Amino acid sequence: VQSCRELAVAFPFFKEQLVHFVTLFEKLGLSHSLRNDLLTNSKMLSYQFGGSAVDESAAQLFIYQVSTGRLLIHLGLHCGAVLGHSFGEISAACVAQVIDDEAAIRLVHERVSLQQQSARDNPGQMCAWRGLTCEQAQPFVSKYPLLSIACFNTSNSIVLAGEQHQLQDCVAEIKSSVADCKEFLLPIGCAFHSPLLDASVPLLVQRVAQFLTPSPLHLRFFSTVTGREMIDYNDFAAAYWGKQLRNPVLFSTAIQKAEEHGFDSFIEIGPKALLAYYVKELVNEKSLVLASGQGVPVVFESLWEHGINVAIASTSLLPSTVPF
Repeated sequence: VQSCRELAVAFPFFKEQLVHFVTLFEKLGLSHSLRNDLLTNSKMLSYQFGGSAVDESAAQLFIYQVSTGRLLIHLGLHCGAVLGHSFGEISAACVAQVIDDEAAIRLVHERVSLQQQSARDNPGQMCAWRGLTCEQAQPFVSKYPLLSIACFNTSNSIVLAGEQHQLQDCVAEIKSSVADCKEFLLPIGCAFHSPLLDASVPLLVQRVAQFLTPSPLHLRFFSTVTGREMIDYNDFAAAYWGKQLRNPVLFSTAIQKAEEHGFDSFIEIGPKALLAYYVKELVNEKSLVLASGQGVPVVFESLWEHGINVAIASTSLLPSTVPF
């Protein structure tokens, strides 16, 4: 994994992007330490969520994803399409230019602020599962009004989210009833995509409507909210981001839909290779799946070795393909 500082030293274009975004965050009064963290320290990105005016790690992740996606395009990769997992969909939308940089930053701020408020009012928890299908989990989850299936990563890899005590009880029930499944409690104090965020949805829509005006898409976009390709850029107005906050992440559906459209090379954009493992399970074994966390030179080398004159670009995850 490369830190933002390491990429900034190796690639002047990446540093320009860092400075651009840090300056925007500062202009909007939403950052206290980004300049020091990203441009001075060799601090690694963290997935921990928690902070004050704006969650610094969420801001760092957004900056890393968009800057890295733009760097790959700048270096000559042709991006066929983008898609994003949960928070990463904001980065994807920014790279696709359906929302501008300033609006994306303000969306990051508003989303994280509401998630933090929700966590303070009603602490939540998330639990990832391997070897557990939606069909197996649903009878247990339906017993608890403050729980939901938050992410559909593969057919047997899902994430449950909701109120802490209800989640703990549900996990115990599943473990005692379903064989050969394994749970992983996530170190996150907020239950993303769960009923605990129901009250936050209208607040987010109201706030985002004040500053976000979608623009025409510059890249194809497969939504993990709808599980299909988004065609009309007007569909990315404030209401979409309200659904994006609360609805489950249809990651497996979106990846499979991208594959149906001819995409056979996928690059995850993030400081760690987390989603690439799921993508490998979802797509044809001949498809190429890479992660920017391996290092930009390694990504290029792997593409060239496979004779791919490709595409990349964006966020938690980027699909690309030979035809495009």
